[in-house]
Amino acid sequence: MPIKPRNQNFKSKTGEKKPGIPWRVTKKQRLSQEKALELAAESALDPEPEVALAPEVAPDFFSLSPALTQRALSLGPRLISLGATIGVAESLTGGLVATTLTYTPGSSAVFLGGVTAYANSVKEKVVGVDPTILETQGAVSQLTALAMAQGIKKLLGAEIGLATTGIAGPDGGSAEKPVGLYHVAAMGLGRVVSAKNIFSGHRQQIAEAAALSVLDLLEEIITNPSEEFTKLN
Repeated sequence: MPIKPRNQNFKSKTGEKKPGIPWRVTKKQRLSQEKALELAAESALDPEPEVALAPEVAPDFFSLSPALTQRALSLGPRLISLGATIGVAESLTGGLVATTLTYTPGSSAVFLGGVTAYANSVKEKVVGVDPTILETQGAVSQLTALAMAQGIKKLLGAEIGLATTGIAGPDGGSAEKPVGLYHVAAMGLGRVVSAKNIFSGHRQQIAEAAALSVLDLLEEIITNPSEEFTKLN
């Protein structure tokens, strides 16, 4: 327990009057400090038991926006029913798509995993994007998004690959590729689709817009798979 200085001057050992904490600690103050240390030690040895929250009042650790929550609840059961496995490579969205896809109970039956490929080295060495694409097109481009979707699909052995890349800002934009630009892609079930958009907003809004966009592509390919895939299944 800290000792609060009194609103008066105190004499030092040399006899000088100095403001602040007295040089001598009283017996009462010393005992108070010892008691505080004793209580702290007892608390550390015997911590309060954790109280489990009922499901209806448990916090939502996913922290999805209403729009993403709605998309998760509508897509989740369809994906589980379809049974097609999914892998995700995310740059701009930083795991937001994976969080949305795993929101629904039972999603482990179809969601294999994801890679947050922020750095170009991760896009290249982990996801498998051709370095020539990154050098000539840049990290934020349609070809990079398509290569990421293809790469994660191959890496995880998934039937569907999703990818996002873009510029969330506030820095990093240019006249050719402004802040808010994103490319998304989906590949699987005999379909290859991509989309591009420039969204005006802050980082979280831009990331959410890209996540919703790639989920739109996912919904498109599971709603309208190729005839070849339909025949095989």
